[in-house]
Amino acid sequence: MTRRYRMARPEEHRALMVQDAQAFGDSTTSVSIDRLVARTRVEELRVLEEDGNRLGLLLARNQPVFWGGRPVPASQVSGLSVGAEHRGRGVATELLQAYLAEVHERGGAVDPDEAADLVERCAELAAQLGAEVDARARSASETEGQERLL
Repeated sequence: MTRRYRMARPEEHRALMVQDAQAFGDSTTSVSIDRLVARTRVEELRVLEEDGNRLGLLLARNQPVFWGGRPVPASQVSGLSVGAEHRGRGVATELLQAYLAEVHERGGAVDPDEAADLVERCAELAAQLGAEVDARARSASETEGQERLL
């Protein structure tokens, strides 16, 4: 079986929003899906498929940041969903790895605060991806009001 990471196609935009809603147990009524389609640009969606079947979906928003007074391309992973029938097969890991490689190729930066939050919420997954957390990165309760670093 061959897996392929790719950008979403306009003709599958609506179906991807339905798939995402189903993965989270959200409403799939027309009104709910219409709202998702309206606020999610198809250019922000990435898909992992296997032999033509969509396994998972990643939503990433390009978000330039300023570093040293200059704009630097950056991105924020806003969501990731994997169909229940595909969980436990490394889909989320593969989606994140592929997306991080894509961002790297574009010269994108990683926001340390966002990365710290990812590590805190998904420590095991982040470790599998090779993330190393600086000793100063602590849980939210330990660092309340303090800056977290990676």
